[in-house]
Amino acid sequence: MAGGEGVRLRPYTRILPKPMLPLGHRPILAWLLDRLVAGGVTEVTLAVRYLGYVFRSYFGDGERVGVPVRYVEEAQPMGTAGALRLIPGLDEPFLVVNADIVTGLDFGDFIAFHRSRGGWLTVATQLRRERLNLGVLEVEGERVVAYHEKPERVERLGLGIYAVDPRALACLPDTGPVDMPEWIARLLAEGRPVFQYETDAPWFDLGSPEQYAAVLDRWPQLEERLGGRP
Repeated sequence: MAGGEGVRLRPYTRILPKPMLPLGHRPILAWLLDRLVAGGVTEVTLAVRYLGYVFRSYFGDGERVGVPVRYVEEAQPMGTAGALRLIPGLDEPFLVVNADIVTGLDFGDFIAFHRSRGGWLTVATQLRRERLNLGVLEVEGERVVAYHEKPERVERLGLGIYAVDPRALACLPDTGPVDMPEWIARLLAEGRPVFQYETDAPWFDLGSPEQYAAVLDRWPQLEERLGGRP
């Protein structure tokens, strides 16, 4: 999924789409495609819209990444799942991946997990722990029943990486933009099996100039862990 405008990363994304911003000597998306190919992916379709010609210019037909690369063009924003309606031939299990991800996930293991569970959709997840800087109160009405000084909060995050069985496409709305949470909610409402695959592999969100700069600063150390084949 490569159609977003990367608004939070402006002014960088006025020139390049977010997945094409450089990490070292290559774009973010080139490193991600290396991981996907190493995990057994044999064909890639890029759903593009904003500055779509940049993707075509760099990746072409896929020769430089070792697998065929095809393109579908979103005439308007279609969300993180809606563009799947434009892709023909989704009749085998496939991955849906945000194109701006930096991760060391072993996609081969992720795919094997999805197949072994027989679910309709699997979400890659990661536990994140964050220490709050303030005290947190538990209350019952006006009465304080507990006080926790700077507690640790644990959240399970979705990583923008999904394995999908073609059966799940039947639950995709026919028209309009669709984001993954909406699609997953429809699957759950219909009682379809959705699984989570927990990973502790490195994963980075480059959603702001500060986060992008932080990864750039660490890239010489991260490249060996994230750059290419597991």
